[in-house]
Amino acid sequence: MKKTVIGMAGVFILLSGSVAMANQAQIITDEFYSVGNEYDLFGNNLGGFNAASQNLGVKTYQTPDGQIDSSALGNLLRIRDLDNNVNLFSNTNAAGEEMTFVLSGVDDVLWNPGADSATLYSLGLNIKLYSDTPGNFDATNPATASDGTLVLDMKGHTQTVSATAGFDTTLGTTYDLKENFDYGTGRYTGSAILDVIGGSWATLWDTNMENDGSDLAFSFSLDEINTTVGQFDLSGTANGVGNPVPEPATMLLFGAGLIGLAGVSRRKLRK
Repeated sequence: MKKTVIGMAGVFILLSGSVAMANQAQIITDEFYSVGNEYDLFGNNLGGFNAASQNLGVKTYQTPDGQIDSSALGNLLRIRDLDNNVNLFSNTNAAGEEMTFVLSGVDDVLWNPGADSATLYSLGLNIKLYSDTPGNFDATNPATASDGTLVLDMKGHTQTVSATAGFDTTLGTTYDLKENFDYGTGRYTGSAILDVIGGSWATLWDTNMENDGSDLAFSFSLDEINTTVGQFDLSGTANGVGNPVPEPATMLLFGAGLIGLAGVSRRKLRK
């Protein structure tokens, strides 16, 4: 498996919490770009994103080395209340406002290649979501993805490697991101559950009602679009579903919607 450049347009990420009477909310990304390490079938790090990072013993959990093995950034297309079929935010009508995200901290710990596919477990996932006015996101300039107001700060919810998986877990058992690559189809899939730890929307999304008491969830399915040696370009979708508090329809009563709140706060800081 080679995990290097991911370039995606129209990627769907649906983040969620759950409470009674709340509406389903959907967050849809417009652009999503990621870069990560490459590994051969024996777990050797081939360089890619971070050549200084560790190699991974096959089916052997390794203590995180503190080196980031994958990162990503992008911007949102819209946030949508699915029950009421209305947009809470749209980058086509938000008066120059934008929402961007940065994914970082991914530290690979366990590599499990097989005859048909390979699975990678990682730890340290963090996703930050920002509001910015005016919009200036440029995928070639990473700073433009994090120069706004922080509205959601999320970390990967710790999970435990199955004791029946046949792995050597002497050095650990935890992960917060699981990914799989199918050699035959070139399809790359993954999933994670997240905990809200900060940001101006923290009280809206911190519900502890997802799997194992987490707040949000997402999964993705990506297809290989570049088979050039040394590169691994992927494109596809990610999805999940849930309900923030209060329900999205109530959030619209705030005036400009969720994005407006963050935008007003940022404008005040600029004065």
